Amino acid sequence: MIVMCILFFSTVPWTTVLHYFLFPDTPILLPTVLPPRWRYSSLVYWGYSFVPMYYAFGIWQEMWIVSLLVVVYIFSILPLINCEFRVGPLKHKSSPELRSSVWNLTAEYRRVEVMHQLFLDIIGSPLLVLQFAFGQFSLFCNVSVIHGRDSMDTPTKLLLILWSLTMQIMWILVLETSGYFREYAKTTLRSWKQLSCASREEKSYFSKFRRGCRPLKIGTGGVFTITRLSSPKFMRSIIRGTFRALLIRK
Repeated sequence: MIVMCILFFSTVPWTTVLHYFLFPDTPILLPTVLPPRWRYSSLVYWGYSFVPMYYAFGIWQEMWIVSLLVVVYIFSILPLINCEFRVGPLKHKSSPELRSSVWNLTAEYRRVEVMHQLFLDIIGSPLLVLQFAFGQFSLFCNVSVIHGRDSMDTPTKLLLILWSLTMQIMWILVLETSGYFREYAKTTLRSWKQLSCASREEKSYFSKFRRGCRPLKIGTGGVFTITRLSSPKFMRSIIRGTFRALLIRK
């Protein structure tokens, strides 16, 4: 996974630079606002090439660091939620010592809850912003291509379509992974009903503990929670928003 992330974020920025060299007249590029005699000069052409190169690598490297940290965290905590804390017949290898004592299980689960809350304190608000940004940017690309299909040149249309598809695929993967995470957490809590307790005191304590636990989730508390339905809802909002924008323009 780490090797794939490194390869992806090391090669993708070069596509931005290649696009500038092949299609320097794309309206999003700054030299297009210059007079023609300056725009097509070799000095401006080669000099400006360092700008998309710098920002492409800078933005993608920042995204790589954040994405890598999130991926490492998610795939580190998923085995705990899906295997180690789950009670009942398991198809995966796990440590039965963690579930052999009620006191041990409850203490370790509280530690995971605290760690997860610290994680949400960092990424909770950015997730809400990214949900809005990815949706609006994808909507902008779709509407721009449809309305400008006659006046827009082919490279620009291809670029907008590529941006829209990339944004949607990336965010759908995030929503799907986060949705499965919540489902695994809910299944684990339900499996605790099968846990055998050594005494009536342990059974009473663990019953109250189980009812007081909430499934671990990814999102912003009380504002934005990612579930298994978040991905279909995101796609539906993109499609519905595109059609509404077209109807308004008409």
